[in-house]
Amino acid sequence: MNEGIVINQSLDSNQIAKANILVLITSKLKYFMILVSVAIIFNLIVNIMNPFGVKESSQIDLKEFLPILILILVPYFIWNSLKKSAQKAHLEKRRFFENVNYIFDTTEFKIEGENFNNVYNWNELKKIKETKNWFLIFTNDYQAVALDKNQQKKEKIEELKKFLNSLNIQKSLK
Repeated sequence: MNEGIVINQSLDSNQIAKANILVLITSKLKYFMILVSVAIIFNLIVNIMNPFGVKESSQIDLKEFLPILILILVPYFIWNSLKKSAQKAHLEKRRFFENVNYIFDTTEFKIEGENFNNVYNWNELKKIKETKNWFLIFTNDYQAVALDKNQQKKEKIEELKKFLNSLNIQKSLK
């Protein structure tokens, strides 16, 4: 049987954290994050700018600045928690991130590493998304396998894109 396209990569904790952020932004969770952000911005407009004359007092209460703090601090805490969890995962489960082979063939997508082997049929996968530096292969609506394009030669990336375009799966390739 034809082995297909083989991609080998090793990720460090910073790359894992960046991939986690990309998965978060490109998954269905982005709709929830957008909804919360719109609600906070609406609250900010109504309470601080008061365009509709809702408040009769012109004095600004400190609690009205809470939405601004949320908009600033929540992304910071999300990034820090993802970075710390990526560092912990990399230290404890290094074998899942170092010297991993990703094998693409016409029937399945395999992930092989030290002491583990995962196999996905193409019809089990949700979608494939390409960004500037990554390929994200979603195994469900909220989890994806991240392939770092910077670790591969341009010819290998083009070969993989051509192959992925030939698949009957939802994709967003550049």
